[in-house]
Amino acid sequence: HSAYLAGNLDRASLLLRDALETARTKRDVREALWGQFLCAVESEQPEGRNLLNQFAAAVDQHPGDLMRIETGRILLAFHGLGEFSTDLLATIHLADHVNDCLSESSFLNGWMGIAVYFGRYGEALEVASRQRALVGTYRLDFVLPHLFLREATAYRGQRRFRDCRVALDRAEAACTEQDGFIESLKIL
Repeated sequence: HSAYLAGNLDRASLLLRDALETARTKRDVREALWGQFLCAVESEQPEGRNLLNQFAAAVDQHPGDLMRIETGRILLAFHGLGEFSTDLLATIHLADHVNDCLSESSFLNGWMGIAVYFGRYGEALEVASRQRALVGTYRLDFVLPHLFLREATAYRGQRRFRDCRVALDRAEAACTEQDGFIESLKIL
């Protein structure tokens, strides 16, 4: 996963393919498929859709897995590999039944993007508050730039330009703070 986090998608994809081949448990299979899906989507490769379907077939219908599937649908839409639909907004309840802070945070961030896309700025900001609490509880500071950018787009949609500027400044500051962390990941 460090190769993925460092932005080395080709290497991450190769390592995850190996992980899938050597997987011993259903959980290992799911994690490898999910990682491969993320690499494919980030690279905007059409195989992302197929990988999401494989992931969906491999899961046990656990709420966390269902939320990941919806996160996948959102990511496909953002990367031009799927369709934007207001149906995606109806999935917010899935985040209420999950015990995986990283998956929940990813889902909430994607959900906010869809809400902004459909002009549901107030709802996006409500979910931003929820994600901020999650960031604080689990020390997910690397999420902050993404959260602040989602807030900025929602504020812009509401024509709250001063709040938009503050959110953008916060995003930039959070990125600057994390530069050292990102560089250390690239070494791995």
